[in-house]
Amino acid sequence: MEIYQVLEYSNLFEDRNVTVPSLLQDIPSVTMLEVVAHYNGQFHIFERDVKKQLSFLTQWSARFPDELQMQIAEYVKGVSRSNSFVMFINNTSSYILMEYILANFNSLPPAESLLPEQELALFKAYILCTEEWTSAQEVALDKFKGNTVKSALDFLKIYLPAILPYFDNQGFHDFRIQAIKAKYFFEFCSGDAVFSSYLELFLKEYNLSSWKEYLMHILTFYISPLAKEPIPTIAIVPSEEKIAIKFLEPFLIDITNYRQDADFLQLRTTPVFRFDNDKFMFLSFNFFVDKIFHSVQFDFSRVLIKNKATFAGKVIKDYPHFKSIYGGRFSETELFYRTMNYVFEKNKYILISGSVLQGTLKDGEPDFYIRDKGKVYFFEYKDVVLNAKTKFSYDYQTIVDEFNKKFVQNQTGDAKGITQLATIIKKYRNGAFQCVDPHDYTKTFVYPVVVYTDHSFDMHGFNYILKQEMRAYLENQEMSNDLNVKDVILLSLDSLIKFQDLFRHKILKINNCFNEYYSNAIKGKTEEERLSSFDTFMHQKTLNMTYTSPQMLFENVEEWILSMGNK
Repeated sequence: MEIYQVLEYSNLFEDRNVTVPSLLQDIPSVTMLEVVAHYNGQFHIFERDVKKQLSFLTQWSARFPDELQMQIAEYVKGVSRSNSFVMFINNTSSYILMEYILANFNSLPPAESLLPEQELALFKAYILCTEEWTSAQEVALDKFKGNTVKSALDFLKIYLPAILPYFDNQGFHDFRIQAIKAKYFFEFCSGDAVFSSYLELFLKEYNLSSWKEYLMHILTFYISPLAKEPIPTIAIVPSEEKIAIKFLEPFLIDITNYRQDADFLQLRTTPVFRFDNDKFMFLSFNFFVDKIFHSVQFDFSRVLIKNKATFAGKVIKDYPHFKSIYGGRFSETELFYRTMNYVFEKNKYILISGSVLQGTLKDGEPDFYIRDKGKVYFFEYKDVVLNAKTKFSYDYQTIVDEFNKKFVQNQTGDAKGITQLATIIKKYRNGAFQCVDPHDYTKTFVYPVVVYTDHSFDMHGFNYILKQEMRAYLENQEMSNDLNVKDVILLSLDSLIKFQDLFRHKILKINNCFNEYYSNAIKGKTEEERLSSFDTFMHQKTLNMTYTSPQMLFENVEEWILSMGNK
């Protein structure tokens, strides 16, 4: 396992009276954003590349005083001797610094390049921002000083509150997954009696003949820069490119009255900065990727609100109103069902969606049912989000309580996630599913699965918590003697889409992956390995596999390009 150390201010400097705003006040804000966005853009796909990280550090410090350069070199050597590597550029530090720049934006004219003393001041500000979030982690860790870690749970109580707040900022957010979800949405619109009329309004707004053109505009902004070295973070869009500009408008950050936020709310929502009229700076490719699918929903709702479109006789008044309609009509019954059917349709499994099951069972059905001979899988789909207040509580019990409301039982006592699955398993063992899938249900292996959509639940520990909760609940319901009921799995919808071809073409089998994950959790040599998420397991398992997935997207993009060329 790779171990890295982030570069903090106190590793190099002793002056504790300096502040980030004071360091930034004499440097042009636009130029500072360019520098930070540039390095963060290179980091996007080279996060843990040791050579790249050292290259970033060497480039930025090239004009520093010789003594400081030697000090930096000695620090890097010391980290290397401890079998770690230096993490200089990271998303969290970049976002914190960007927020300081945006909240203290000045009108100094942009510079072609910074002066050496300005580069040093910006460098100090950057690693001060690193120290800001690592210090918050240390405060969380201080609560457990002197405690002896005797179990995985002891470790989790320390690890989860310290790491969770900024966990979502780590790693590479995959545009392919968001593009596939957007494709599914538009295809649903095309075939739905109500949403097809909404789609017509949307295409008319953009003067487009097809939603495929719209997606190609999105992908062009993201894919084209990644093919270049270094990765450009500024796009020049002439005023006559009205479709492209209209697409970017919902992403544009408003620097008037900018408010800093622990979860980077404004930056997360609007990660593009416009300047010099025709220049668009991408402050975060990760946030831009996240917005590909979300922006389609936002843009769609904006057009519907503008045109006073109605649903069920009521005018769609705002985005939350549209989002509730979207959730009821698309998220589970289209996005989730379609993903499941595509992933497993070639495996000769029995596949039954929740809507089909409901027609026969009337109630207590799973969101999706799969049977592979003597193995049965029950899936519960949860399109829920862990709120920022909970993530930044730095408190283990607060986090667990909120998590349990979404996956165990909510505040009004309604069954959620595992309690729903337990009820389903009980009905199944009593023969309730014989009317939809006749088979010997008494000796089957049962795999309970909760599918989630929020990246926060990718983090180590959540699957462990849910497993313990389900074991306790089954025991309370006098169901724990059924040894053929496996431990619950927390499965990311995005991971399922990412690895869909491996399951679809039987390179991987779902039961083998689940069983191997169970085994690894038991045999893990460290607490972190025993607490590992299924998402992490899948990425490690496929790390050395040679495959291009999801193939669907590449085929679609080729088709979209051809269709646009034939117009």
